[in-house]
Amino acid sequence: MFFSALHYLRYLLFSSHRMGHGIHSPFVFDFVQKVLNDKTEYPEYNEIEFFLNQFKKNKEKIFLSSLGACPSKEKQTISHVYRKSSVNKKYGRLIFRIIRYYKPSKVLELGTCLGVSSLYMAKANSTTNIITVEGHTPFFNIAQSLFVKASVTNIKPISSTFEEALPWLLKEKYDCFFIDGNHTYTATIDYFRQCLNASNPNAILIFDDIYWSAEMNRAWKEIVRNTHVPLTIDLFRFGLVFLNTNIYGKLHYCIRF
Repeated sequence: MFFSALHYLRYLLFSSHRMGHGIHSPFVFDFVQKVLNDKTEYPEYNEIEFFLNQFKKNKEKIFLSSLGACPSKEKQTISHVYRKSSVNKKYGRLIFRIIRYYKPSKVLELGTCLGVSSLYMAKANSTTNIITVEGHTPFFNIAQSLFVKASVTNIKPISSTFEEALPWLLKEKYDCFFIDGNHTYTATIDYFRQCLNASNPNAILIFDDIYWSAEMNRAWKEIVRNTHVPLTIDLFRFGLVFLNTNIYGKLHYCIRF
């Protein structure tokens, strides 16, 4: 918590203005104006958040995940898991707008949790096919139930560890990745390298919780420095990687969101 709070203060001090002032890249300025600052109240927001409000009130207890950076065999309420582990409304809506604007054909999500981010992506564009992988059975079951209740047909949930699923999933190419799984340096860099090799030319990679810990931030900094990555954007919680083939040189922006 201290690490995240300290870096949030630095982020506020040094991030670029959220309206795009001083941003010279046409691609990034377009992203800021048409995605980051899109204030439209899409009707799908209400559809999605109707189900999320049910998570907020749900006091049923489930086992926490024994996988990832902070394994645990304790039980917690679904409302607690939703608050602590799922994307919040602000970033969920941002994922929705990213998918809606760039219209990726195929998305791979590593870390379904309760299915919140999957639902935002699925509702953003019905022609986008989403494969989402979750290795913790209680989370997977809740997410699968959510997708049925929300009547989405463009999500394919897979109950598996990433290590088991990635070798065969990454035989195909993807237009977008949402990586929100094992929050360790080694795992994050490994997922990044594997996903980079399975990316289409204009793919987008979204990393969640890049300031969650020193390890995650170290991984993010290494991704930013990678010579195969032309553009990265730091939004504090999310780190965005754009592999747009029309971007020349090496660009990194830290933008207030």
